[in-house]
Amino acid sequence: MSDVISKIKSYTNDDNILNEKIIRDYAQTIAENIKKGGKVQTTKTQIRKFYNEVKALENRLNWTNEDTELQKEYEKLFPLIMMLDSKVAYSKQRGLVSDIFVEFMKKNIELLSEKKDVESFEHFLLFFEAVVGYYGD
Repeated sequence: MSDVISKIKSYTNDDNILNEKIIRDYAQTIAENIKKGGKVQTTKTQIRKFYNEVKALENRLNWTNEDTELQKEYEKLFPLIMMLDSKVAYSKQRGLVSDIFVEFMKKNIELLSEKKDVESFEHFLLFFEAVVGYYGD
């Protein structure tokens, strides 16, 4: 497992505030490692495909108008978040994504499984957005 990915234990610091080190440093390092690839090169198209899928889930969540319903709606969508794991595995089997991208996604799905709350999902989305941004062209 990548050293940086293994360091990620939570998206927030002790005060439950989004950890800027994850958004800045970890995201940049992970993007660089994904770009280097290894045996398999993960294209920006593949990264965007998965990012867009997560954004689509966020959009479905945002259809909920009331905060009290938000967590319930998230719980309904949670199985679709878990499905990302199998979709990433399928892309890996087809030679479309690198091992480091698989590790990145697995780690984040694991973190989301631990908390199962909307706030963690929003933090993951920001983290993923930062990785996409640092990946560049």
